Amino acid sequence: MFNWNDAFRKPGYETKIKDIEKIVTPTFLKKLRQKRNVSQRLLAKILGVSEKTIEKWEQGVNPIKGTASRLLYLLNKYDWLLDEFYVFERNDEYCQLQNDYKIKVIPTRKKIKKETNTKFVKIMIV
Repeated sequence: MFNWNDAFRKPGYETKIKDIEKIVTPTFLKKLRQKRNVSQRLLAKILGVSEKTIEKWEQGVNPIKGTASRLLYLLNKYDWLLDEFYVFERNDEYCQLQNDYKIKVIPTRKKIKKETNTKFVKIMIV
């Protein structure tokens, strides 16, 4: 396993940390939401911030800093990571009332964790 502490002390080498806050801009955030098809409201719930915060970040009123910028960077880089923050559950009582729609669940890929057999699914309303 790579030891980060040793890397920082290695003579003749310099370790730099990416300046994520320069990468995660209002435009970056808006494109991320559009690419992942996530509303401001849902993203706010996932990040544990208010919807107004997301709105102000996208408008450039407030800077996107710290942990939030790093998490947004990772959500953009790894497609599957967003799926870790929410669960799709069927509400049988509601589904019986709404006979107009049928939900078709299509398996897309296996979850990365080896200890579970859970699969990610794509949901289509037909």
